Amino acid sequence: MAASGRTWRRRLRAAGLRDDLDPARLDAALRRTMGPRYVEYAAAAARYSDGEIPAEAFYATARTFDEAALVQSHQAEIVVAAAARLEDAAIARAPAGARVLELGAWTGAFARALAGARPDLGVVATDRLRAFVAAGAARLKAPNLAFAAWDYRRPPPAALGTFDLVLTMCGVDYGWGEPSHALDGLEVRGTPVHRATVAESRPLFRAAARVARPRAVCAAVLRLPNVARLVAAVDAAAAQGWRVDLERSSHLLVDGAVLAVLIFERAPGVLAPPSEESLRAFRRRDIPLPRRRTGRFQGDDALEIHAALAGRRRSEPDVRATEAGVALRVERGVFDGGV
Repeated sequence: MAASGRTWRRRLRAAGLRDDLDPARLDAALRRTMGPRYVEYAAAAARYSDGEIPAEAFYATARTFDEAALVQSHQAEIVVAAAARLEDAAIARAPAGARVLELGAWTGAFARALAGARPDLGVVATDRLRAFVAAGAARLKAPNLAFAAWDYRRPPPAALGTFDLVLTMCGVDYGWGEPSHALDGLEVRGTPVHRATVAESRPLFRAAARVARPRAVCAAVLRLPNVARLVAAVDAAAAQGWRVDLERSSHLLVDGAVLAVLIFERAPGVLAPPSEESLRAFRRRDIPLPRRRTGRFQGDDALEIHAALAGRRRSEPDVRATEAGVALRVERGVFDGGV
C-alpha cells in the first residue's frame, strides 16, 4: 500500500527538507548560511524568475549541502506531493531486489527517503554537481543507497550499471519563456514551443534509455504547463523507446505549478507517439477547462484552450507585432463551455 503525503513529509524532513519554514524564513536561513554570497543568490533568483538566466546558472549559487537543501525547500510542497504520487504510480510496483536510479537527485533527499522506505531496493542517486554528490554520500547514509556523479547529458559511467526503475523529479529545467506561435489550426506538433521542449526533454529520456534494463520503467515528474509541452515530452520519450502509460500517469497542481507525472515502459526501437487528441484527453482528465472564460488568450493559455475555442467562441483575431517584430495572433473574446 502506497504511503500518504504525511508519511513522505516525515521521511523527507528526516533527509533535510525544510517544509516547516515559509518562504520568508527560508530566505532568512539562506541569508545566515550564505553570508555575503546571499546577495549573489537573490540576484540570480530574480533573474531566473524573469527568464534572464538558465536554471543551471541559478543553481550554481548554492555551493554547500545546507544551501542546496534550503533552496530545494522552497519547493517542499512539490517534492512531498511528487514523492507520494511516484510511489503510488511506480515505486510500490517495483519488486524486491530491483535497482532504482534517480536522475538529477540534487542533495539526494528523495533518494534517501526512498531507500529508508524500501530497504529491499537498491537505490542510486545521481547528479552532475559533484560537491552535492559527495556531501549526500557523507550525510545521507543507508545500506541500500549509493551516490554517483553523472551529468546525464553525457554517456553514463561504466560502473553505474543498469536499472529496473528510473525516476526523476523535475529533472528537466525547461525555459521560462514561451516562443511565439501562430494560433491558426489546432496542431501543436511543429510549433516553436513544441520543438524547443522536445530538444530540452531529449537528454533526460536518452539517459534513462542508456541505463534501462529490457523491461524497465521510467517515472518522470516534469513541469509541463500546457498541451504543447506535454506532447513534446512524450514525443521525446517515444523517440528513445519509451511508451507512455496514460492510465498510470497523472497531473499534480501544487502551489500554482502544473506538473505531469508520466509513467513510461521500455519498448524496443523508436515508437510512434500517441495522438495529440489522446494527450489532450489525458490532460483534461486531471485539469478540466473552465466552463466560461472572458478576456484575451495568449502564450501558454492560448495553446491550452485554442482547441476549445474553435467552434465555441465569439472572438476576433488581434494580430500584433512582438518586440522582436514577429507577428503574433491573439484571440480576443469569450470562451463558453468545456470540451
